[in-house]
Amino acid sequence: MVISVSTALSQIAQERIKYTLWMLLYPFGVQIRFVSREPFYANRRSDVFDVGPECEGIGWVTEAISEVMPVDGAIGREYKLPDAPASLPWVGPASDLGPSVIHEAFVFLSLAIHGSSRDIHGRISWRTSPLSTRFDPKTPYLEIIRHHMAGRLGLSVRTSCWRHPYVEPTHDIDYGRKWRLGIVYRNVVERFLLGRDMQGRVRAEALWSMGRDLLLGRGDPYRNAPSFFAHEAGERGLSSTFFFKAGTHGPKDVRFRLRAQSLRKIMDRDHRIALHPSYHGSNHVARMRDELRNLAGAVKTNHSKGLVHDYVRTHYLRWSRATEQTLIASGVIFDASLGYPDQVGFLAGSTYPTLRFDLAENRAIPIWRIPMVLMDSALFTRMGVRGEDEAMRHTNGILDRVQQYGGFVTMLWHELILDEDDYPRWKQHYLSTLDHIALINEGSQRMRYLEELCSIGSMCPVSS
Repeated sequence: MVISVSTALSQIAQERIKYTLWMLLYPFGVQIRFVSREPFYANRRSDVFDVGPECEGIGWVTEAISEVMPVDGAIGREYKLPDAPASLPWVGPASDLGPSVIHEAFVFLSLAIHGSSRDIHGRISWRTSPLSTRFDPKTPYLEIIRHHMAGRLGLSVRTSCWRHPYVEPTHDIDYGRKWRLGIVYRNVVERFLLGRDMQGRVRAEALWSMGRDLLLGRGDPYRNAPSFFAHEAGERGLSSTFFFKAGTHGPKDVRFRLRAQSLRKIMDRDHRIALHPSYHGSNHVARMRDELRNLAGAVKTNHSKGLVHDYVRTHYLRWSRATEQTLIASGVIFDASLGYPDQVGFLAGSTYPTLRFDLAENRAIPIWRIPMVLMDSALFTRMGVRGEDEAMRHTNGILDRVQQYGGFVTMLWHELILDEDDYPRWKQHYLSTLDHIALINEGSQRMRYLEELCSIGSMCPVSS
């Protein structure tokens, strides 16, 4: 289906409108074509979506929108769309036009909704986002707008690929092993001998846990984690992506040894291996390419079908303009770093992948952002969730929204979860979440979504 759009706005605004409509409507199989506004008004056509500050109401659908589509406004008000389940933040300028859903969608898609504040790693923190004052991170506000827009345009059936949601379990393999020199020192000296922050029996358990793992054959919990992940997901008919480190370029990276046998066992269960770029590798083309080669070298030729070259998640979820340029130069198409480091929820307000938009260059960037809607360390450490019931309330709330609106999202667990001494309840949360994901993903095939995104990415809106 092709929708014709007319506007007389500035070139900057036109590019933002094209991008926004493209991202909102691609799940419905819609292509956007821009047409000249003068013939549209002269012929009184009623099959065109008219966008601009002055709409005469001739078109099929009209949208009043400001001339400049600013992205630096404060969230001063809220507005409610008809039949919407929640109020939405209004970032647009105060005017008689009222809120434009295209403009409001754009500030989510471009991430301008969160303001310009970033932490030292270039991440968007929920704690410093303007949304955190009175909005819910677990409400996908962009999906409310998408649903509203589809209703105005009479769209009700998504393309076959997007009729069913898909949740991908993923794992960042950061450490390789727990019992490194620093951790041994912590357990023996700081915890057992000095008793820092520990009392009585718990001090002895710090020593016992190390002895149990190293001397009694239980093995290192971090080293055991990848095979545990592969087994548990496989038993439920799920396929996961494992993001492995393949380089060390600074103090933020723990030295890591890729083990070909471990990689093969994961791929033998039909899971995928992808790169988890080192902290500085994600901002440096030569380092990124070296790491991609290192990972490929550790995967034997007969297992290459399980190696994904164009899919990454950056270490620390790091992001900058240099990251963007590095990923493009390295052939990366899919990025699973779009998530909060300190909260669960929908950072871009969406349950669907979206292309990045470069505000400085005013254009879409050919990297699909796959929403990361939950990370174990954000849930348990930074949000301070203690009990399993509370953890599952947060998790099921996220999964319910994905099931309601459709889409393709990821969830992230680290190899820490088998370390039940230091990270209690993380393992059970993972297993319970897998059970829920298995119900959602039943009958869906991951590759269909990625193939569809590649096809959509080559269909930029055109002018005629």
